[in-house]
Amino acid sequence: MDIANLLNNDDDGADWDEAAPPVAATPPPQRRTGNEYVDRIIQASGLYIIRDKEVQAAYNARGELGFFSLFFTREFRASLQSWTNKTLKKKGIQEGT
Repeated sequence: MDIANLLNNDDDGADWDEAAPPVAATPPPQRRTGNEYVDRIIQASGLYIIRDKEVQAAYNARGELGFFSLFFTREFRASLQSWTNKTLKKKGIQEGT
């Protein structure tokens, strides 16, 4: 058996499927912010929001500060405020609320 003949034998393409694979239609990009640039960054990041309603409510209630509050527990924020107020008091500056 000649290996060159086996490798070069066409067999009329019987073993090959030369049809192009179907092209998947990509869904239109989701518009989360209304800003195309920011939407592309969010989409490219691979991140997604699990609690969308909670995020929307926090933003609607307190803006960017509402977003910040989602990343830290109430206990952590209270301890941070306590530490900050002690430091301010030592410096003679009025405490924050």
